[in-house]
Amino acid sequence: MEEATLKEFRALIDTDPKRAIAEARKLETGTDLECIKAAIFIDAGYLIKSKETVSEGVSLIRHLLTDCPDNIGLKYNLGNGLHYLALLEELKVPFWHLNTREKRSEARFLLSEVASNKDTPNKRATQAYTNLGNLLLSSYRWVEAYDAYHEALNKDQRNGVAAANLVNILDRFMSLGIGHTQAMRNVAH
Repeated sequence: MEEATLKEFRALIDTDPKRAIAEARKLETGTDLECIKAAIFIDAGYLIKSKETVSEGVSLIRHLLTDCPDNIGLKYNLGNGLHYLALLEELKVPFWHLNTREKRSEARFLLSEVASNKDTPNKRATQAYTNLGNLLLSSYRWVEAYDAYHEALNKDQRNGVAAANLVNILDRFMSLGIGHTQAMRNVAH
């Protein structure tokens, strides 16, 4: 598949995720195309809040990992897919935490593995650290989320998502009266 087609799919996910899923279903078989299809199912499926579509992408990636167990891209997408599945579960405290524990735990492991792997390119590593931070933040693990966002910025200082979320965590701490307010303001600045 040409790079132009990949860019078209990425743009389509943002503008019309249902159509992206429909177009992905038309892709022929083959490892590379199956990887693309799975990523589309996960990303676009989450945008339309379709647990079934995200699950389909996760299942496809699990199958692909049997043939390519060391593939960083597949592990990255599987970690994101598991996190999305957890987020798509009905939010009833404390049951959400109990019902999604295994998915979130596996996602944490996968995203950590991808982010810290010496062979992971910096662009993918900063994305993995950011997504790990997002996962930890949604699990109310603020300090660990802060650390993940900080690592994302170590990989790419221009990572705006990681920087904004890092500052949001500091703001939350300050609003709750946790920690030394002036020191956190200095770090946030």
